[in-house]
Amino acid sequence: MEAYTTLVRTYLKVLGKCAPARVRDEDLTRYINKYYVEKGYSRSYQNQVVNALKLYYSAEFGRKIGEIPLSQKALEQLRVYYKLYKPAEYLFEGQFGGMYSTTSIQTLFRKALKECKIKKKATVHTLRHSYATHLLESGTDLRIIQELLGHKSSKTTELYTHVSQQTKQKIPNPLDQLGL
Repeated sequence: MEAYTTLVRTYLKVLGKCAPARVRDEDLTRYINKYYVEKGYSRSYQNQVVNALKLYYSAEFGRKIGEIPLSQKALEQLRVYYKLYKPAEYLFEGQFGGMYSTTSIQTLFRKALKECKIKKKATVHTLRHSYATHLLESGTDLRIIQELLGHKSSKTTELYTHVSQQTKQKIPNPLDQLGL
């Protein structure tokens, strides 16, 4: 595994963190030729390079993402942001113009929590969980939530079905209907 990690690090230094759709076969061929074939590495080592890159892309980008609809208010704010900053490639670009790393996003999120004086432990994934929970509590069908979140299995979506105490209290008690 350490060999794979080293190979992926070398690749990232050369090509950067490109989404799979942006990496062309020619890019990978050129990379492998320049760094491994021309230097006389064996065919098995070259295959190891290819396997490391496949593993990297399936781990980093292979997850089904799903589509979260934007609210009208969020869309308006994003349009203002876009006109003001005119991002080149990514809507929110890092300090050198590339995409933010997962670590950077998490750091910014922790900073925002601190500035808002939110002491509850939360991660960026907590936002996804909250979104799903709010949809569920507002009566959205579980199958729609499953599709929005990109879950293949409904069992995964069912993990979000823990119901808040507030929601439980709103449920009418059938015994109240008896008129006792």
